Amino acid sequence: METEAPTAQPPLYVALGAGFDAMPDRNLNYTGFAVSSQWSSGWGALLALGYRAPNGLRGEIEYSTREARLKTFDNNFPWNGTQWDYSVMANILYDFHFGWPVVPYIGAGIGGTHISWGDNFRNPQLPSIYDYESTHFGWQGIVGASYDINRNMELGVDFRIKGATAPYAFPGSLAGSFINGFHYLTRSVFVTFRYGFNPS
Repeated sequence: METEAPTAQPPLYVALGAGFDAMPDRNLNYTGFAVSSQWSSGWGALLALGYRAPNGLRGEIEYSTREARLKTFDNNFPWNGTQWDYSVMANILYDFHFGWPVVPYIGAGIGGTHISWGDNFRNPQLPSIYDYESTHFGWQGIVGASYDINRNMELGVDFRIKGATAPYAFPGSLAGSFINGFHYLTRSVFVTFRYGFNPS
């Protein structure tokens, strides 16, 4: 039977997290040709300020970053370049307090997702470079569990799926070259440390 969240926990907290990020193959349009892109696994980090309500709800403002390197197009054309995701999200989460040492939680967030391609993002055999950046409306879903180290400190592990609602476009440095139709979607596992404090 579900019980109310412990009132002894401080209502405000800061969270620091880091972890593993993996982007699945993503389809895109490369100068008029439909191709798939393959990416190496990368990393992510986050910083959040949150408020905990007595009924198990939590609200957060979160800044996060993720990095991934491009491997190939269509599994056979080598490409070089790095992608960075810089995002600001407003999250709503719910902690399930069952009286266990571990507290499961779920959540969702919306905000802005700024995608940047750089490090001479290109096919090394061709001259056009696709270093460019833009921002679209973003979203994420979260599921995880946390453990209370003590009254003020918690350690959490969660899985996140994150994406953007509109495709990104990247003009090339040569006239007539472009990449568009890139639908950003990635999956991450974060380990997060939370520290609670009272405002007074």
